[in-house]
Amino acid sequence: RPARARGLRERVRSAVLEDRRLKADEVLVVRRGSLPKTSSGKVQRRATRQQYLEGGFGTVAAPSSPDAR
Repeated sequence: RPARARGLRERVRSAVLEDRRLKADEVLVVRRGSLPKTSSGKVQRRATRQQYLEGGFGTVAAPSSPDAR
């Protein structure tokens, strides 16, 4: 599983760079259903940010950053 997550992170990083011309410093693969959502199913961005900053996500694989390579 961690190997698949690493491959996914690299594909996401490449897609973001190609589509948005942004370099993703970190791509975090999280467990399904771990993002906080509203009652209508939208992602609660502020709550998600806070959860990220507090390290509150159950990760599938450790985060990677370009500097860690």
